[in-house]
Amino acid sequence: MSEQDILAALQGWFVEKTGTEADPASRYLETSGLDSFEVIELIGFIEANFPFRFQSGDFQKAEFFSLNGLSHMIAAGGNG
Repeated sequence: MSEQDILAALQGWFVEKTGTEADPASRYLETSGLDSFEVIELIGFIEANFPFRFQSGDFQKAEFFSLNGLSHMIAAGGNG
């Protein structure tokens, strides 16, 4: 799956949860209004739909905080 396909899937998840698209380059935690439970749901969505598993250090990476970054992490395979 391409990085663009991953980004589209993540955008779809955000639209479903928030009713609006997130700017893929912005820090979604600051702009989307997601609460901590929804961030956990996002992690679950990613791990259920892509061959990717987060490691504890992934949550500290700058890439984790934008959709572009998440798409890149997932496409690169990370630790999954």
